[in-house]
Amino acid sequence: ITIYDSAEIYNPISGTFTLTGGMIVQRHKHDATLLADGRVFISGGADERDAQGAYISTEIFDPETSTFTPSANMHNARYKHTGTSILLENGQVLLVGGASAAEIYDPRSETFREAADSVGTARFFATVTLLPNDEMLLAGGYGTDIAADRQAWVLELRLK
Repeated sequence: ITIYDSAEIYNPISGTFTLTGGMIVQRHKHDATLLADGRVFISGGADERDAQGAYISTEIFDPETSTFTPSANMHNARYKHTGTSILLENGQVLLVGGASAAEIYDPRSETFREAADSVGTARFFATVTLLPNDEMLLAGGYGTDIAADRQAWVLELRLK
């Protein structure tokens, strides 16, 4: 497979894409989260080796300068986690899928911390939903055995 470091910006008015600055590393199966300040947080993914090349690295895209800059490394290599990173009300980012443990990224301090208990296995292409009682629902996807899973987990979200 061919994996790229290129990035494009979509203009919904004209329906066109425009090339912008390249990511620091070539990655696929990563996630992107729009931060409260308009920057974009890119997390995880993998190189052409897939699971053996899963990343702990993250980077930030600044649309004002069209540049990517490195940010902190996650505690867990994380890939196949598209759509399981959620911007929280406090401006931090919850990362759930693609690894067995959830973590929270703070863009102000560029640090990660554990966010919940482990689910015991990586959850690839799962979904996460924040619940109103400081919990999160992790459902679907599959684990390292590549078997689809009907199991769901409710985890306490640790924001402190």
